[in-house]
Amino acid sequence: MSLPVMTRLLRLGVALLMLCATPLLAQDFPQPADPYVNDRAGVLTPVDEDAIRAALRAARSETGVHITVLTLPSREAIAPGLTLETFATALFNDWGIGDATRDDGILLLLSMQEREVRIELGRGFASQWEGVTDAIIEKTLLPAFREGQYARGLKDGAVRLVEEVARPFAAGEAPARDLTGPLVAGGAFGLFALLGARRRIGNLTTRLRRCPNCGERALRRSRITDMPATRHASGKARRITRCGSCGWETVAYINLPRLKTGNRRSGGGFGGGSSGGGGSSGRF
Repeated sequence: MSLPVMTRLLRLGVALLMLCATPLLAQDFPQPADPYVNDRAGVLTPVDEDAIRAALRAARSETGVHITVLTLPSREAIAPGLTLETFATALFNDWGIGDATRDDGILLLLSMQEREVRIELGRGFASQWEGVTDAIIEKTLLPAFREGQYARGLKDGAVRLVEEVARPFAAGEAPARDLTGPLVAGGAFGLFALLGARRRIGNLTTRLRRCPNCGERALRRSRITDMPATRHASGKARRITRCGSCGWETVAYINLPRLKTGNRRSGGGFGGGSSGGGGSSGRF
């Protein structure tokens, strides 16, 4: 093949690649009004939205992992011709979800008209984490959405992302196998949340102790961050131990150390993270 012919073929190939990429590059994606919840489809009440936002803000403060929820009336109206996976990846990167160094962002996307849901993971998550997100979609999100319970599905899905992805990932743990089944049995979910909490050893020890009030082994421990630590000031948190059998409760107050220089866990917006297309999808 002569050099001029090869040159023309090369130019044609480049032109075709640019043509294919143009729809993706030219998209005018919706910009976030909030770093944690953007309910553009209007499926959440203000109370539901505030609850999800508070949980995701606390999780980011404690783990550094940034999870954001987005609902849309229709993704096709925004980016005609793009698949759900391509759309989610492009929007994820346009927003810059997660820390730019760790690439640990998570996007929970619901598209109402197309009846689709997607959990998009940042580049920092190995492919093994997709087994966890597959289970969250199949056993929590899709069953609720098929019943029209969008708020319940998003709230429960957000909780599972925090407990089963963000916390173990931040602790350097491997993805857990899905042994819980659907999240309808409060005891099974409570046990998984217990084992997946940031203070795994302390929580396990608490579970084995008997309640000082009723004697049952039903103690659960959780932590609430009242004032996140920053690089300039320490923070404050509460460690709550509660009996699931009789309701006995005790509270311990904790001082959180200042963040090290460069730590971006307390940032309020998006951190410049990116995704390579990992995650899970489903239709309802």
